[in-house]
Amino acid sequence: MNPDTSIAKTWYKYLRDIHSQERLFYAVMAYRYYYLDDDRIGLHDIDDYFTEDEFDRLRGAYKRERLDLQTEEVIEYVGEDGMYTKDYFRIKDEIKDEMLADLGGIKKDEKRVDSLLRGSSLPMPSVLRSSSTIRPKGGRLHS
Repeated sequence: MNPDTSIAKTWYKYLRDIHSQERLFYAVMAYRYYYLDDDRIGLHDIDDYFTEDEFDRLRGAYKRERLDLQTEEVIEYVGEDGMYTKDYFRIKDEIKDEMLADLGGIKKDEKRVDSLLRGSSLPMPSVLRSSSTIRPKGGRLHS
């Protein structure tokens, strides 16, 4: 690997002291992101790259949030329907930006917007902005 490339610099910065199985884990995620446009990776996507014992160790450490990739904040959980789930993960965008810097980083339209919205950022429906009080037919509330 050419040590002057952004891929190599990122590799050495984040992965130099990480166990070889986790480096392979990262390499598979980077491959799937770059070549398969897959940024939502599950454990089932990587199990073919490891022996059964290696995979069991990785899966156990992942579920307990003990992988170096997790403690060093190289990977993160992926949001689904506004909720984060531990079933899927990805390389953090900042690290992908560093890794792909020689290629221009992540394209601006690919950068993620947090999938959770603040209520204050949503426009108020016009029916709620009306200054008049809405009353049921007949002008009184029914019980």
